[in-house]
Amino acid sequence: MIRGRGDAPWVLILLAAVAYGAAFALWMDLPSRWAAEIPHGRNEDWDWQLTFYEVCRVTLLRFGQAPLWNPYTQGGVPMLANPESPFLYPGFLLVLALGTGPGLRLWVWAHMVLGAAGAAGLARASGVRPWVSLLAPVPWLMAAFVPGFIAYGHIMFLAVAWLPWLLLALPLRPGPTRRAALAALALAMTLLMGGHYVFLYGALLVGLAALWRLPVGMGTRAVVVGWLALDVVLAGQRGPAWKWGLVAGGAVTLGAALAAERVKPRWLARRALDVIGTAASVVAPAVLLVAVKLLPGQVLLGRAERLTDVPTARAQDAFDAARLWEVWLGAVPRPSGHEGHEVYGSAWPLALALVGAVAGGRPGLGFAGGALLFLGLSLADNLPVDYASVLHSLPGFSLFRVTERYALVYSMFVGLGAAAGVEAVLRLVARIRLPLGLGAAVATGLLAWGSFRYVDTVWTAHGPDARLGVRSSPPETPPWSPFAQVEGEESNFDSVRRNRGRLDCWTTAWLADGAPGLEAEGAPGYRGEVYAEGPARVREVRLAPGRVGAAVEVDGPAELRVNQNHFPGWRARVPGGAPLTVAERDGIVAVELPPGSYDVDLRYAPPGLLPGASGSLAGLALVGWALRRRDR
Repeated sequence: MIRGRGDAPWVLILLAAVAYGAAFALWMDLPSRWAAEIPHGRNEDWDWQLTFYEVCRVTLLRFGQAPLWNPYTQGGVPMLANPESPFLYPGFLLVLALGTGPGLRLWVWAHMVLGAAGAAGLARASGVRPWVSLLAPVPWLMAAFVPGFIAYGHIMFLAVAWLPWLLLALPLRPGPTRRAALAALALAMTLLMGGHYVFLYGALLVGLAALWRLPVGMGTRAVVVGWLALDVVLAGQRGPAWKWGLVAGGAVTLGAALAAERVKPRWLARRALDVIGTAASVVAPAVLLVAVKLLPGQVLLGRAERLTDVPTARAQDAFDAARLWEVWLGAVPRPSGHEGHEVYGSAWPLALALVGAVAGGRPGLGFAGGALLFLGLSLADNLPVDYASVLHSLPGFSLFRVTERYALVYSMFVGLGAAAGVEAVLRLVARIRLPLGLGAAVATGLLAWGSFRYVDTVWTAHGPDARLGVRSSPPETPPWSPFAQVEGEESNFDSVRRNRGRLDCWTTAWLADGAPGLEAEGAPGYRGEVYAEGPARVREVRLAPGRVGAAVEVDGPAELRVNQNHFPGWRARVPGGAPLTVAERDGIVAVELPPGSYDVDLRYAPPGLLPGASGSLAGLALVGWALRRRDR
C-alpha cells in the first residue's frame, strides 16, 4: 500500500517519539501511577494478562527456569506453546526489572510511542510534508480501538505498533537484503510479544504492500480501490446475484483498465513473481525467527478447544452501510460491546482520510485501499463478497475468533490517510490565498478533536480499568508458601503471588474445562500435589513450574500422580537411569513406577521445542547475515 522514498526520516521519527512520549505519559498519568498495581477483577482480562506475565517472571527469577509450563492456570497449561507468551520478547526485560504492574504500564507507554513514531515516519516516507506527518498517529492511536483494548487488558494487540516499521523497511526487490532482514525482525517481534493476530495481519500486509508496487497506472489502482469501496457500501443482506455481479463486474473492469494501459499478461506475470519473491524474503525469515513458538504451538493446537470450537470469519454484529455510518458518527455504540465503543473511529478523521484518498495521489489511494481492505475483512460475512472467509480457510487464520479485530490495521491506514488529507487542505488554502496557519490550525484541530473525543468515551467506559487506574486496596503479598491447587474468590494474579494455582480461573488458549482428575486443596478427594497410587510411598517432593522431583519407595507396580493437566511433552526418568513411562489418568499426569527406592525427575518440554529452537537460530543467522550485506 505504501511506496517508500528511501530511508526513513530519522529526525522526524525521533521528534515524534519525544512529543508523543511526553503526551502519552501525561495522558496516562504515568509519573504518579507507574509503580501502582493495575486494577483487576477475578477472571477478568487484566487478571489473565497480569497472571501471564507474572508466571513468566516468577519462573525465570524465582525458579531459574525457562517458562515452558504454567502450573498456576486451570490445573496447568503450556506456556511457551501459547501464542500469547511474551518472555522471548526483548521488552519483557521491563517486567523482569520492575515487576509486573509497573513493567506493564511502561510496556503500554513504550509501544504507543513506538507506534506513533513509526506512523509519523511512514507518513513522511510516503510523501506527506514533515510536520503534517506528525499528525498521522493521532486518529490511529487515539481512536477507539487501541485504547479500548488496552482498557480491557488486551495488551497483546499493542503489537500493532510494529506494523508501520514493517512497511518502512519493506524491501524494494526480492532477496536477502538489509531491508528484508529489518522487515522480518519487525514482523517477528509481533509474535514474540504475544500478538499472534498481528503477526498474521503483518504477513498479509507484506504481500499486499508488495502487490501494490506492481508498475501499473492510477486507473488500475482506482478500479481496485473502487471495487473495495463498493463492496463496503453494499454491506448488509444481499443475494447471490449481488455477489457474482460484483465479482464479474470487477473482473471485467480490471481487465479493461489493464488493457487500456497496454499491460501484457506475460509481463504482468513476471512482475507478479517478483512480488511473491519480495514478500517471501520477509515472511520466510520471520517465520524461521519465531519457529521456537510456532512449532510447539502447532503440535498442541488439537487441545485448543476454546479456539477451534468457535466459528471464524463471522462478524459479531450485523452491519449495513447505514448502520456503519451511525457508528462512525458516534450516534450509536456497537451492539457487541466487547470490541469497544465506536471501534471504527470518528467522523473528522474519516472525513480528512477521505480527502487524503481523493487528493493524495498514489499514496492517498494506497491508504484508502488498505483501509477498505481491512475494513472489509473486519465486516466478514456482512459484505456481498466475503473475502474474509477465503482468508480464514488458510492455516493460522482459521483460528481467528473475532473478525472485528482487523480494524486494528484499518485504523492505521485511516491515520495515514488523514495526514494526507490535512496536507490536501493546506494546498487548497494556499491556492485560494488564505493564511496557511489558519488552515493548519483548523485541520489539526478537527483531527485532534474528533480523535480525542472518542478516547474519552473509551477510557471512561470500562469501569475500574479506565486509564490503567490504581487499585484501591492492593493486598499485601505474603511470603512464598508451598505450591497447591486451590479454588476461591481471589484473582488468579493474587494466587500466583502466593504460589497457588487456581483451578477455577479462565484461560484463553488451551482448555475449556479442567481435567476430571484435578482436585483443589481442601476438597474431599485431595491427596496432595504429588501422591502415589498403589504400594508406594512418597518421601519428599520438590515442585517447580514444569518440573517435579519426588523421592519414592515402591514395593510393587504403582503410579506417581501429579495434580496437573497431562499434555504431550511430559517426560520422567530416574537420574542416571532409563526413562519412565508417563501416562494420562483422568486427564492428569501419571508416572508408572517399578519396584525400588529412587528419585523421580519429571519435566515438561513441549513437542517441537528442539526443531523450533533450531529453526529460530537458523532464522537469526540468516537475518544477521543479511544485515551485514550492503543493499544495492
